[in-house]
Amino acid sequence: MFNKEYIIDGKVFNTKNGKKVFKYYNIYTMKTGGITTTVYYTKDKRWIGICNNNKHKILSEQKIKGILLELGYVKIYRKYFGELEGI
Repeated sequence: MFNKEYIIDGKVFNTKNGKKVFKYYNIYTMKTGGITTTVYYTKDKRWIGICNNNKHKILSEQKIKGILLELGYVKIYRKYFGELEGI
């Protein structure tokens, strides 16, 4: 597996230290060619977003929950955050 290192908030993140969970395309940036973000979950329970525009960041749990719900990624949501309320 190919591992890559990134500097995020003054610290090094190596992709081998996280699990690739999902990838999404931000349609709100279509004028600039769009941004693809790959989301990793680290061994120390942090969410890391690696973007194709070199703006990498640590993402909050709330941000990840919102993205998963917006994209309809129910299985991933359940795996990391538990069951959703049914209707």
